[in-house]
Amino acid sequence: MALVACMLDSCRRTSPVIVALLFVTLFTSVSCQPPLEVDGDVSVIRRATSTDPKTIDPHEAGDVLSSTMCGLAYDQLLEYVYFSQDAELKPCLAAKMPEVSPDALDYIFTIRDDIYFQDDECFPGGKGRKLVVQDIEYSFKRFATLVDSPGYWVLQGKIKDLDGWRSRVLALSSESDNSPETEKRRNEVFEQKVSGISILDDHRIRFTLTEPYPQFLYAITLSYGAIVPREAAQYYGDKFSENPVGTGPYKLREWRHDKHLIWDKNPTYREEYYPIVPEKLHLPAGMPTRESFLPYQGKRLPLSDRVVVQVLKEAQVSWFQFQSGHIDTSLLDKDTFTTAVQNQTKLTSGMAGKGIRLTYYPSPTISYLSFNMDDPVVGTPAGVKGAAIRKALSLSFDQADYIKRYLQGQGEPATMLIPPGVFGYNDSYQYRWARYAPEEGIRLLKDAGFIVEQKGGTVVTKDPKTGEQLQLLVVQAGQSTASADYARYLNFSGARIGIRVDSEQVTYSEYLKRQQNGIGQAYDSGWIMDYPDPQNMMQLLYGPNAKTINSSSYNSSRYNQLYEAMSSIDHTSPATSAADIQRKKDLVVEMHRVLDDDCPWLIQYFDKTYVLTHAWQNTTLPNHFAYNIYKYRYSDPRLRIDLAGDWNKADALPGILFACLVVTVIVMFVARIVRQE
Repeated sequence: MALVACMLDSCRRTSPVIVALLFVTLFTSVSCQPPLEVDGDVSVIRRATSTDPKTIDPHEAGDVLSSTMCGLAYDQLLEYVYFSQDAELKPCLAAKMPEVSPDALDYIFTIRDDIYFQDDECFPGGKGRKLVVQDIEYSFKRFATLVDSPGYWVLQGKIKDLDGWRSRVLALSSESDNSPETEKRRNEVFEQKVSGISILDDHRIRFTLTEPYPQFLYAITLSYGAIVPREAAQYYGDKFSENPVGTGPYKLREWRHDKHLIWDKNPTYREEYYPIVPEKLHLPAGMPTRESFLPYQGKRLPLSDRVVVQVLKEAQVSWFQFQSGHIDTSLLDKDTFTTAVQNQTKLTSGMAGKGIRLTYYPSPTISYLSFNMDDPVVGTPAGVKGAAIRKALSLSFDQADYIKRYLQGQGEPATMLIPPGVFGYNDSYQYRWARYAPEEGIRLLKDAGFIVEQKGGTVVTKDPKTGEQLQLLVVQAGQSTASADYARYLNFSGARIGIRVDSEQVTYSEYLKRQQNGIGQAYDSGWIMDYPDPQNMMQLLYGPNAKTINSSSYNSSRYNQLYEAMSSIDHTSPATSAADIQRKKDLVVEMHRVLDDDCPWLIQYFDKTYVLTHAWQNTTLPNHFAYNIYKYRYSDPRLRIDLAGDWNKADALPGILFACLVVTVIVMFVARIVRQE
């Protein structure tokens, strides 16, 4: 009341007209949302993200958002076939698929003759030049020498002489001396030839591997294999990550940090067309029929003129923007899920009434808890007791309950490491410890010699040497609400078998440091598959990868042997026999049986993606391994105005009425003051 009195007193001392204008401005801004953008006949794809991309330098892009933004501007030698159900690759910057030597060590690529880099001020006269074979050589050498790149593991030890050359370059780069002489030496070493990357003529380049690497083509189709022009990297220097210059379908017009990124169609993009729709097309649940793809068949790519990515940090703001038609699609979190979906598979009437589509499909992403196998309590040094703790904790974690309680059903219990839909997945296999059986876990602890006290509903498991309750400390990255929920559930799960499970939430950099140094008993972990080969998942437990992507430092000679045999089989090659393809599947199962004995992970669930899409956005097939699918997307600008324009009018009406009421009250108030004066 004192505040109101103060405001009224201030109003009496201020010009009535100014007061009126201030109040009208205030209430209009509060009650009315931004108007719906009108694009005429310009097709604009509108997306939202909660944060800026970390980079738009493809050689440093190690996360999904950054890789997706890179996919707008850059191309690789190969790309994924859009309508393929088997993650098939096809030529992109290459004129044809590579010629592979009989020993699978040499890959010869022939590049296209009609590819141009986008126009940019880094080129003479601002005119983009033609792609040449030297750009391929430069891009791979640049990628290898970026200290901050998280992706060199895909080529490490794979290309002849590349590692040695890289070490020489990095040794000079680490020197603090920036004199002209030192800089000259650095450039001279960079220009040295790498025997594993050799230019054959104006259009052909050969990669020579150190050993057969069946995943090589997948690896260079990641963002790390994107081709960049030397001129741009040198011209922009440290700012190259914000100034992409590629051969891709879109060109970055503006990046206003924490607000938006605007991409325009690249006018010099090569001649490329939407592919023919196969007669037999497998579609995820919720997608329209094959006929919905037919209108785009044969149309020039990219389909849309512009891509606008808004940075909306608050989930509720993003959800409101989707409902009002300001963005085209929306993922669902646990708060919005129940608003939009019922019975896990059906839209609510409010959503369906707006013509919104619901699509859901499995994602090749696994969540798990990796135990530190070097830890003296839960790791290999603890012998039978450590194994019992790991297995009992796994049996105490109720996958289905956690998915229902905290993920709103947006997940699927993991029965093995390989996700559904990826080669090597076996729906008849059940990882021994990926099930809910706490009583069995208690028996394992008793058999291992632990003291298990059960009184009423309370269980306490003690170390017989110390008489103290068993404790486990889990290291988590970040301090989100989801992390806190997960920590509580781990504690609740541990209580079922009498083990106290605590969690420590640290920064991501500290989290990585602890993994690399083996500090901590267990790590909250997850992995998004980079390419559709079981090797990409099973490498996470390969002994030589300890302290890097093998966060558990698991090292089993038997597992390593099976991994190496499995990784060497190229199940995608036409030359591979049916017997060898089956052998690769069998090896994946055999590796899981080794894990059954050791239990280095508490495997939890695979992600399931739920997407809402407005009627004006065309149907696009999901491909979790491809980052260049924006060129296949189309937004109908007229249909958007017809639909969302009506919603915004309806949404704005209460605010307009309220603003009118406020204005009326203010006018009466001002008139009274004028009379008094």
